[in-house]
Amino acid sequence: MDAPRTKVTAQEFRQLPETLTPTELIDGEVIVSPSPIATHQRVVVKSVIVLEKWNVQGTTYVAPMDVEFDEENTPQPDIFWIAKENTLCILSDNGKYFRGAPDLIIEVLSDGSIRRDRKTKYQLYEKYGVREYWIVDPMAQLVEVFTLIDGKYALQGIYEPGETFSSTVLPDSQIAVRDLFDMA
Repeated sequence: MDAPRTKVTAQEFRQLPETLTPTELIDGEVIVSPSPIATHQRVVVKSVIVLEKWNVQGTTYVAPMDVEFDEENTPQPDIFWIAKENTLCILSDNGKYFRGAPDLIIEVLSDGSIRRDRKTKYQLYEKYGVREYWIVDPMAQLVEVFTLIDGKYALQGIYEPGETFSSTVLPDSQIAVRDLFDMA
């Protein structure tokens, strides 16, 4: 039998000591993850470099940075991008966290995050209106792109190195998948 879990609110979560350890509030539960491995971090860095091409039209953020959706859910996406015209995702509490849905979220899979990224966060991001969600698999070197259509995610495609795709939120984009991975 599982031990009972203590639920906390977003307000209580914000009172926790600041840390660089990945810490999220999902369904009222505080989830602390180990630091990501080097491959994960390289993909994060390369993804940020790709997104920075659109820094005039928006801003890129990297974990640890909280995105509060409601009183039970404050995830720390690996990467998120907010379009300049997005007035619903606002910086709160003197820049400590964002409240509301970013336009694009990227989660890079790691051994401990696969189920959470593919199911729990997928449903959370869909529910709160994140317009585009990329799941990047560094081991398989694949990018799954989901686009929000009428409140539900539709799979735009699964892309591998050698392929490109267009983002619905990044203006005039052609994303080369190989640019997200360390490739010779």
